[in-house]
Amino acid sequence: MKRIIAAALFIVILSALVSCAPDAPPVHVHSFGEWTVAKEASCLEEGLRERVCSCGEKESETLPAPGHSVKDGVCVRCGKKASKGLKLTPGEYYDCCTVTGIGPCRDTDVIIPDTFFSKPVTGIAEYAFKESAGLTSVSIPDSVKAIGQFAFSDCTGIKTIRLPGNSFEVGTCAFSNCTGIERLNVPAGMIAVGEGVFSGCTGLTSVSIPKEIDGSGMFSGCTNLRSVTFPSGARAIQNGMFSLCDSLTDVTVPDGTEEIGDSAFVRCKALARVSIPDSVTAIGKNAFMECPALESIVIPDSVTSIGQSAFEGCTELKTAKLSDKATDIGARTFMKCSSLEEVTIGKSVTRIGARAFSVCKALKSVTVPDAVEAIGNDAFFNCGALENVTLGSGLKIIKSRAFYLCGNLKTVRFKGTPEEWEKIEIEDFNGPLKNAQIIFEGE
Repeated sequence: MKRIIAAALFIVILSALVSCAPDAPPVHVHSFGEWTVAKEASCLEEGLRERVCSCGEKESETLPAPGHSVKDGVCVRCGKKASKGLKLTPGEYYDCCTVTGIGPCRDTDVIIPDTFFSKPVTGIAEYAFKESAGLTSVSIPDSVKAIGQFAFSDCTGIKTIRLPGNSFEVGTCAFSNCTGIERLNVPAGMIAVGEGVFSGCTGLTSVSIPKEIDGSGMFSGCTNLRSVTFPSGARAIQNGMFSLCDSLTDVTVPDGTEEIGDSAFVRCKALARVSIPDSVTAIGKNAFMECPALESIVIPDSVTSIGQSAFEGCTELKTAKLSDKATDIGARTFMKCSSLEEVTIGKSVTRIGARAFSVCKALKSVTVPDAVEAIGNDAFFNCGALENVTLGSGLKIIKSRAFYLCGNLKTVRFKGTPEEWEKIEIEDFNGPLKNAQIIFEGE
């Protein structure tokens, strides 16, 4: 009885002490007001906008310099006249003009005229300004409908670029290796008709894309790109669009995207987080190949197709959950994911491709669903830590070297009967599998 009374008294005292303890201060969540412009951007100088939280914390954001907007040969914002001395060539029927070179013009701030002898300037020829290192800015009027391939490539001094506001086409590598550009707002009217339009722009840190643009490798090799604003409603992230973007750390694929293209993020060395929405149905080959900072991936059930080598060489990838609707794990999909410890194979997969998980040296256990009929050559080759494997009852063939150099494989659980196991064709060099203890779980 005394012990019960003492315990009750202790609880009462403890409750009193807790009630007297000061409450922990609430965690403050910033609630910023509307943006206000602190400094207007001029044609060639960046502006600044700010917003303030109720606590006094201030947040600021740079407003990019828009470049000159030319009408009738004069910038409508600052009044500066279009550059003189540019080489212009009349069209076939003398009804328009194309800029074909820098000519004797020595402007560093180049303003391309919208008319020449009363004829509209509608194009910039291929290679027109290539390697014009002295340029610091270029403003292209709305009259221009086409920019040729390599037109401004290797113009390393350009910091500000004004693109047409109307619909226009742009060719292969038109602005490639323009290493001085830091921020870029891609206009809605741009139509990429070539690859690598802004590839190799190593100074580019942020980009805003207003709509889906069909341009393979558009930002490939933009090694300092850290921030990407994707368009809403885009159907696809195009092939190679952000390949070799070494500073990209976090990617949220927007809702509505249906496809992540081939090599879309290949060799993005800092990419650690990827969020894929359930609108995506296809992930292309090499899509995230050799992204060594990526630690986990969840592939939603909407995905029905995963291309070969999609995650090959993601050396820090520890966990992977695959879609329940994907029917195939392509060749080399997770090859050399040397830190992979846990993988969930979707229940609809019917084939595990060649080398799909080879050299996944941290993988200790794997479950192959009942739907899988074939395990390809070298599928789990050199998975030295693999100890336990569960194989589904639908299995028909295990190809050569599928479990070769899996020296720690001790237990194989088969969801079928001994008779069904005997019917499976097990090709050569699968000794670790044959020598393991087989546990039959079928009736």
